Amino acid sequence: MSAPSLSSLPLKTALVFALLAILAVPIPGGAQSVQYNAPGDVNIEQTVGHEGLRQDMDNARWRLGGLRVDPSIYLNGLSYVNDVFPSSDAEEVSDITARVGAGLRAYLPLGRKAILMGWALPEYVWWADTTERRRWNEFFGAGLFGDFNRLDLELVVNRKEEERIPNAELLQEVPLRKDRVYGNTEIEVFNGISVIAQAQEEETRYLIDELDDSRAAAFGGLDRDESLLRGGVRFNLGQWWTATAGYERIEVDFLDDSRPLSHSGSSPFLTLLRKRGDSEVRLELVQRQVDPETGSRFVPFDETLGFATVSFKPRPRLTTRFYASRNLVFSISDDYVYFLDERVGVGLSWELGRRTNLELFAESGDQDYTRLNLLAPERIDDFNGWGAQVEFDLRESTTVALGVVKTEVDSVIPGQQQDVTRINTSIRIGGGKWP
Repeated sequence: MSAPSLSSLPLKTALVFALLAILAVPIPGGAQSVQYNAPGDVNIEQTVGHEGLRQDMDNARWRLGGLRVDPSIYLNGLSYVNDVFPSSDAEEVSDITARVGAGLRAYLPLGRKAILMGWALPEYVWWADTTERRRWNEFFGAGLFGDFNRLDLELVVNRKEEERIPNAELLQEVPLRKDRVYGNTEIEVFNGISVIAQAQEEETRYLIDELDDSRAAAFGGLDRDESLLRGGVRFNLGQWWTATAGYERIEVDFLDDSRPLSHSGSSPFLTLLRKRGDSEVRLELVQRQVDPETGSRFVPFDETLGFATVSFKPRPRLTTRFYASRNLVFSISDDYVYFLDERVGVGLSWELGRRTNLELFAESGDQDYTRLNLLAPERIDDFNGWGAQVEFDLRESTTVALGVVKTEVDSVIPGQQQDVTRINTSIRIGGGKWP
């Protein structure tokens, strides 16, 4: 597949590649591209370093001998949603929803070099009118984290159920479950040069049996098992730069025999990270090369995916962030296999006071679909989103946030236009920063 010239690309695609080319940055990659990020949510996997985990352990409220236990309570996402079932044929249904959770994080230090951690953080999802959507979500797991001089080690197993938007093709929240086992390790072989390895197995299941919307049933066709093997070499390039280059192997097995989309492939990747003072630059590029398995209808894919962010402080209390992403997203439609989701955005973070912070963000992009049925129309949807959030730190361990997010999808397919506004409130008391 020959690469298109920059002059032939649409403006938004050119902006994505321009940002990816100049920003340069890295993070651990998942077995597949991110399927959906809400506007303002940059594609950076939430991780915890050994130092941050030890700080959370030291701040735990209860001590039972060597065991440290930290309780947490939260009201997460007390929200008004203007359309629970967007782009459906029925009249708009607005509703109020909330997620209430409470649980524990437990830490057991294994000497000075390792920490064994476990967590159980269940939550109840409540809807005022669409009562069939009420449910309990499970979230529990365990992990071993070690910092052994030249060896960093992370082993985690967990189950997480949550209600979220699976992708921008249908902006409806759907309950899903992810069971995940993964391990990361980094071994320093020379001064400033390390070997990294990552292995991951993940099962994704959409829990859609009780949803009152026929279109949401299509997400059941995306139930899948994914595996990832990734290895490479990391270089510390001076005081501020870190680069990682390597290869990854992915395998994705779809469970629905009526839509056989299983595929696999090997891809080179490059990540870069630059941190200096209050400025940070991150980028990950993957030349995603995947082909269908025997009997699969997946269309071969060989293009560059990735994301990039750059943030800096033009003023002491103001942080500016630019970001771009390019992801491969699986379609729920029988007429299409996947779409290429390209976005660019900007965000501002303003410290209004010692305990108050305001965030503003806006982004725009395209969703370019690849047809499974050649009789289906060509499809490129426009994506736009913006939002604002103010956060108050009432105490060291208590945070209150208020925000609004508006998302719009303008589709060439009749009846697929979407316009969803969500007004959010959250309160969190106690608990560490991860998971």
